[in-house]
Amino acid sequence: MANEAQFYEGNQVNHIIDGAQVTDTSFSVAGDVDNVVDNSFYKFPLAKIILTITDLSAAPSAGKTIDLYRRGIDVLGTLDEPEPDANFKATFVGAFLIDAVDPAGTDTPYVLMGVPLLPNKMQFFIQNNLGVTLSANWDLDVIPYTYKPAG
Repeated sequence: MANEAQFYEGNQVNHIIDGAQVTDTSFSVAGDVDNVVDNSFYKFPLAKIILTITDLSAAPSAGKTIDLYRRGIDVLGTLDEPEPDANFKATFVGAFLIDAVDPAGTDTPYVLMGVPLLPNKMQFFIQNNLGVTLSANWDLDVIPYTYKPAG
């Protein structure tokens, strides 16, 4: 059918590659960001975000999350939103529900769909709410997407 919407993905951004350790209740830091997400040209409205973890200090309790926050870059000329931390959480855009096991060296991906993107540059940060430490070497990949008519 010609009127059906079709999923259309942009290029994957390896946003954070081998992120540093994040202790319980702490945020990742801007120093972890390898590639800024730049949506100023294509202006995709949404993103699929994939968090890949490889190790935790122990298995978390069931129902625990790693929360995702967005920070706008160059939102007013060259002015950026503040970096999220314990005093300013920025814009919450979703939560990854983490399995109650320690992946212990096995890459385990978690996916969030429908994350709203800004029409400019941005960074994403995680807050660890697992009750255990997220070990170093986690990744965060961003895949912008939209829908278009089927052809």
